Amino acid sequence: MQVNPNDPNMVLLEVVARNLGDALREQLVFVGGAVAGLLITAPAMPAILREWFTRLITTPLFMEALAGHLPGDAASQERLPELERKLRVLAQLE
Repeated sequence: MQVNPNDPNMVLLEVVARNLGDALREQLVFVGGAVAGLLITAPAMPAILREWFTRLITTPLFMEALAGHLPGDAASQERLPELERKLRVLAQLE
C-alpha cells in the first residue's frame, strides 16, 4: 500500500508524531484514519477515546497483533506488557 503524499491527514500525522517526541512516538501505533481523532478537542472526546481504546484492548486479534507492531528485538518485545498497561490506562480499565 502506498501513502498519498497529498493527503491532508499526512501533514497532521507528521505534526502529531513530531510533537510526541521520540520516546512516546516509539510506543504508539498509528492506525488508519484514527489520526484525526487525536486532534479533536470536543468535550465528548475523552469518553469517545476511552470507548475506542476499550474496544481495541478487548479485541483478542488486536492484542495478539500488537507485538508484531514492535521491532522484533528482545528489548523492544519486552516493552509489550508496558504498552498493554498504558492502553488499559487510556481505556480507564486500570
